[in-house]
Amino acid sequence: MARNATNGRYSKEFGNEAVKMVIEGGLSVYEASRQFSLPGSTLQNWVRAGKAGGLFDIGGQ
Repeated sequence: MARNATNGRYSKEFGNEAVKMVIEGGLSVYEASRQFSLPGSTLQNWVRAGKAGGLFDIGGQ
């Protein structure tokens, strides 16, 4: 669960793990955002994009 501190953006691995906890792990966006110390709106956007097949290409590796 590492963030790329050099530019304030989250790493691809961090985003994938957070989204997987919601989509596959059964956590609510609220629970996962607290666990990963993310703004709920950020994680909600990632989950929405992940379900649409975009963003971090969840499960497509």
